Amino acid sequence: MSASREVGKLGTGAPRAPLEVHVDLSARIGAPWPTDKVRTALRWIVKQDGHPTRLDCVLDDRTSCVLLSTIRQVIKAGERMTWVERMRRISPRSIHKGMSSGETLYLDSPHSQTLLRGYDKCLGMQFMEREGWWEYGTWLKLEERMGRAYVSGQVLSCLEESDWLEFMIRTLRGYVDLRATTQDPRREEGV
Repeated sequence: MSASREVGKLGTGAPRAPLEVHVDLSARIGAPWPTDKVRTALRWIVKQDGHPTRLDCVLDDRTSCVLLSTIRQVIKAGERMTWVERMRRISPRSIHKGMSSGETLYLDSPHSQTLLRGYDKCLGMQFMEREGWWEYGTWLKLEERMGRAYVSGQVLSCLEESDWLEFMIRTLRGYVDLRATTQDPRREEGV
C-alpha cells in the first residue's frame, strides 16, 4: 500500500507465531480514510481476535481554543487534574531568520501507554511562509499504546461515527484535564 511516499506493511508467518498477522499503517495512509472505513477495519481486527497496539487521535484546533502557552501556564500553576508525570517542551529557533520555527509540547513519556503531543501549527506554518498560516491553530495528538490502544479500539469499533469525537475528548480529559483548582501554597514551598 502507498499514499504519496508512505508505506503500509503486512507481515505473516513469523517463526514464533506462524498464524499471526501484523499490519502497520502509517498515519498518512489511515488519516484520509472516512470514519466508517476506520470503524470497519477496527471491527475486522476485533472479529479476528486481534488488537491494535497503537492508536492515534488527532484534533486540529484551528480556532486556537487550546494554546500551548496556556497548557504550560495551567500546569505550572497546578491547575490540572492529570496522571501525567512529565512535560517536555521543544521550541526550536532559526538562526538565520531569528525567529521560532514552532513549538511542540509533550505530556508524558514516549514510552508510556499514553502520550499527548501539542504542536503550534500556526507558528510552524508562519515560519515556513505558508499562505494562510494565520488560519492554523494548535494541533493535538493523543497517542495510545498497548492496553490503552486495545480498549479504545474496542470501543471505537462499536460506536457510531457521531459519538467518536465525544469519546476521544472524554479519553483526552481522562488523561489530562485543565481546570481552575486551588493549590495549597505550602505544598509548593515544601512545608
